[in-house]
Amino acid sequence: MDIKYISSSGKEYNLIGEKMRATSGNFHSYSWKTKAKEKAYGSNVYGFTKESLSYKLILTFRGDLEDRKKLLDEIGETFEEDVAKISPGKFYFGKYYIKGYVIASVTSPSELQNYWSQKEIEIFCPYPFWVEEEKVSFIKYSEQGSNRFLDFPYGFPYDYTSMQKGFSKLRNEHYASAHFHMTIYGPTVNPIIIIGGHTYAVNTTVEENEYLEIDSRNRTAIRTLVDGTKVNEFNNRGQRIFERIPPGELTVNWSGEFGFDITLYYERSEPKWIQG
Repeated sequence: MDIKYISSSGKEYNLIGEKMRATSGNFHSYSWKTKAKEKAYGSNVYGFTKESLSYKLILTFRGDLEDRKKLLDEIGETFEEDVAKISPGKFYFGKYYIKGYVIASVTSPSELQNYWSQKEIEIFCPYPFWVEEEKVSFIKYSEQGSNRFLDFPYGFPYDYTSMQKGFSKLRNEHYASAHFHMTIYGPTVNPIIIIGGHTYAVNTTVEENEYLEIDSRNRTAIRTLVDGTKVNEFNNRGQRIFERIPPGELTVNWSGEFGFDITLYYERSEPKWIQG
């Protein structure tokens, strides 16, 4: 099981390595707050909310003193870089990650061995969910009556498109509706995608080698031009384009004249212990 930290700038640290290891802490704890109205006996529950999370870990550093100092300086600056940029890093437990900032740290000699060092850190996680991502891709239907990959500098790891133009399936394997990130590749005009009977549409023109991104968590619709310029398409969105993808197997319909991919975000209060 990998336990690691990847900073907002892409620096990666193994938290169960030989030179640095998490020797204390727990990612498997959470709580929900109830929204309820009291009755004469008990309450009527009408919802739940969840506050931001904090975790505490002790990282133990091994090796000679100079190597420990060097690694302590490096990872400390990396934690501070995330804070300075207001851009969280990701803490991974296997396939699941949670975004967070290291907001407190105390470094001292290790309680395990006199010639080791330890760093007790506090991780603040603004969005209190662990996430597993699943990317599913749907490819453009060619004039010859078969599917082909787009000539575009973004890969499609899975071919979920059927041989019938503009018809396919999408399966949400989670127990709940999933947030998503959708990328639509040009050229296309006023793209419409129907998933499980729900319409996702944006009234805009996506030129060749441009792409349009819809993000349900951030509630954004952004078109990226060939030169990298970002165009906000929020005011051109259709109704309810940020609607989450429901669980189960869903029919997908679109014109078949453009390709797109969807990343589903499976959110949990704690990472799974057993991960396939």
